[in-house]
Amino acid sequence: MYSITTTFVIVHGFSNLVVAEGFKDLFEKKDKNKITKPYFVISSDNYQMMQIHKNLEKIFNSK
Repeated sequence: MYSITTTFVIVHGFSNLVVAEGFKDLFEKKDKNKITKPYFVISSDNYQMMQIHKNLEKIFNSK
């Protein structure tokens, strides 16, 4: 849990960013109408830092 109002669904096991982005693209195409919330790809290290510093807005604003 990130906050009282924000929870993440985490998918582990990707070997690199290219593979993770490929999964995201597949997910977009297959379930495009079912996804109603924003989503993003982030490395484990950056996810850990985001959880510590609670800076999700900064991550979305930098894209």
